[in-house]
Amino acid sequence: MAGDLKTRVYDEVLKTGFPLELRTAHHLKTRKYHVAHNVYFLDRDEQKGREIDLRALKNMFFNKGKGQYAVRHCLLLECKKSSSRPWVIFTSPVVSYDQDVTGIQTAGARDGMWLELSFETVREFEARHPWFSTPDRGRSYFEPFANSADSNQTIFKALVSVVKALIEVRNAGFGSGAYGAIRNLAFYYPLIVLEGRLFVARLEPSGLVVEEVASIPVSFYYRSAQYADEQQYTVLVVRETEFATEIERLDAWLLEAAAYLKDHTDRFSDPEEKTRLKKGVTTKRSQSKRKKAAPEIKKSL
Repeated sequence: MAGDLKTRVYDEVLKTGFPLELRTAHHLKTRKYHVAHNVYFLDRDEQKGREIDLRALKNMFFNKGKGQYAVRHCLLLECKKSSSRPWVIFTSPVVSYDQDVTGIQTAGARDGMWLELSFETVREFEARHPWFSTPDRGRSYFEPFANSADSNQTIFKALVSVVKALIEVRNAGFGSGAYGAIRNLAFYYPLIVLEGRLFVARLEPSGLVVEEVASIPVSFYYRSAQYADEQQYTVLVVRETEFATEIERLDAWLLEAAAYLKDHTDRFSDPEEKTRLKKGVTTKRSQSKRKKAAPEIKKSL
């Protein structure tokens, strides 16, 4: 009987999304990310704590002159298992109001801008970025074969969760700003890792086309009474089978960004700017009010 119970428990565990979360975290750790599970944040809409499945931080350090610098990737991830119903994302070509490479959510950049705004530089980085070089963006979504009118709520809730977590982690100053002798600049990315099948639907001259894909960046705008500062976000929805490839591509881009910032250390915010930000005084380009860096950042240095 004990053996039968163990088998039944094992089978039940496999039905949950937790094994996917463990596999995702393990892969990130092999890529030198510092991974935290079930990180809590305040959901301002509901005024209560919620948790994100994973927060992962990767660091690139360099010295220049007498200065010490770090460029970091901070990933906020939700892991979703959907064995019975595929996810379908409706897409259309990129338009001017979509987030681009200059609008990556950052903290620790001077005036909120990490990249020199020249046409050639922006075009070069955009062409190399694994998300922003793609021609289409997800717009809407649903889960077919569902018996409920709220068949797209799982997708919507996952999108909202990673975006809200990003906002709170970024605003808390995690991974960014001047901390001790090191000046830090962090890029924040929201991702959903899917154990299941993923399809896109788009309109072409011949009509509606539906095809299976490994990943798709989804444009997402969220605004409410408590989140009044609407910003552009791009959430990557990626199948688990493609996750390793996407992280490898994102890490390669981090190397390029770090090399660029080593030659442009003026893009790091200075201590005076950090003081202004802590007092709530921001420039027009600043994306958000930053707060003091979270204590756990020490552990990743």
